[in-house]
Amino acid sequence: ACGIVEGRACASCGVLECIADWPTCHAEAPCLLFEEGTPIAWPRDTPADEWGSGVAIGHLDDDGRLDIVSGAPDGLWVSWGRGGGTSARLSHDERLAHVAAVTIIDADGDGLREILATTQPPNGGVHLLRRTEAAAEYFRDPSALRGVSVTSPGGPAWADYDGDGDLDVFVPCYLDEPSLLLRNDGGTFVDVAVEAGVSDPEAASLQAHWLDYDEDGDPDLFVANDKGVTTGIPSRLFRNDAGRFTDVTAALGLERLANAMGVAVGDLDGDLRLDLHVTTIGYLDGGQMLFLGREEGFEDAAAEWHAQATRWYGWGNLLIDYDNDGDLDAIVAGTQPREVWMAENVGGALVEIGEIASNLPEEGQVGLATADLDGDGRQDLVFWIWERGPRAGSVAMVRRFYNRHPSAGHWLRVQLRDRGPNAAAIGARVHLETTDGAQLRVLDAGGSFFSSSEPVLHFGLGARTHADRIEVTWPDGGVTRLAGPIPADQTLTIDRRP
Repeated sequence: ACGIVEGRACASCGVLECIADWPTCHAEAPCLLFEEGTPIAWPRDTPADEWGSGVAIGHLDDDGRLDIVSGAPDGLWVSWGRGGGTSARLSHDERLAHVAAVTIIDADGDGLREILATTQPPNGGVHLLRRTEAAAEYFRDPSALRGVSVTSPGGPAWADYDGDGDLDVFVPCYLDEPSLLLRNDGGTFVDVAVEAGVSDPEAASLQAHWLDYDEDGDPDLFVANDKGVTTGIPSRLFRNDAGRFTDVTAALGLERLANAMGVAVGDLDGDLRLDLHVTTIGYLDGGQMLFLGREEGFEDAAAEWHAQATRWYGWGNLLIDYDNDGDLDAIVAGTQPREVWMAENVGGALVEIGEIASNLPEEGQVGLATADLDGDGRQDLVFWIWERGPRAGSVAMVRRFYNRHPSAGHWLRVQLRDRGPNAAAIGARVHLETTDGAQLRVLDAGGSFFSSSEPVLHFGLGARTHADRIEVTWPDGGVTRLAGPIPADQTLTIDRRP
């Protein structure tokens, strides 16, 4: 026995074993927790770019089926939910070659989703694609990004940072180039990063994530910075002070130097405070980072929670409840070596189960996002993959893995609909209570590495067949409370539109 947990039942066969004994218990027949879907037919004859690409999951054409958008060296591609996942290039604009990050967003609240894509050199830039109302045809709209010119943008994240009701976006940029804070002025975006105090031109910024760590009602900004070991610049946490930002990284205990890549935010330890999981180049800087939110700041808990075990290139990451038992687990996409790192949350530790229980890809992975692709109440995974590893000789592809956990618990998904331009309620916080305790989820747009997940909040309920209470704190501070019993195993829409 490993001493972390006793009497854990194997998800597949029910044998009572400690998780650490699973390799012995299932050496010949490992548990099958994920099943690969039909491969997405991305182009096969172009080499992968230096960074690779992310994936974005959402509804582009309002047909009720989830679509998957990703980049390839020759442009921006979509796998449509209709027609069995047929793929097509979204735009033939040559400026959209070498796509890095992608997000799907309704930036103006008109019900038509936009795509924000960043591209790598030699075509580096930020591009907003809009669609026509008559058909899901996307076109690049250069007028929306007034005066924006960058060459090395990374993974954007969306939030209403200034509290005016519409969504703004932060775009991190790499070495020797200021990052962008694009304020939404009625559908046109203006860079205000310098005056807001978040341009940070000397940092090698890769991925952003908004979170209201101090629970004062406005979103604060975390930026994952690469090259920290050599530049001496850590990843940053900027506190939002009425639209201007203060660097509180050192004051809150986040100053560890690392080559940071991806960011995931969630309540890992169940104390109803937000925690940070950050992927890194582990062999250079000691492994992945885990900071648990505390009343006075953050606690570096990577060693205590065994999160440092991933000592390689970590890229996209997720904190999700893959088994619907009520707590968040961790999944990391990686390269060199190329196995997925998957860990079960077991009462104060992340216990690795990926190699023996997941059936996940062994090729190098970069982008990573989650959604319930088949509507069965279990969170599925989508990876952007280097088929033969990074650098020369690789080809890019996207692969879907369906969650087939045979003993997953009950679940409840929450879909929010808000009034005003931020119709999806990005930034909302939802508390759910059962007799087992309370859970916290926050709706974000942009994170992991260059990726964005389905904009629905997922709660695992374990053996509970209903929730007793749900409380939504909307982005503008308004609160909606629902009393139970609220039946499990459904997608619940909470709508406060007139």
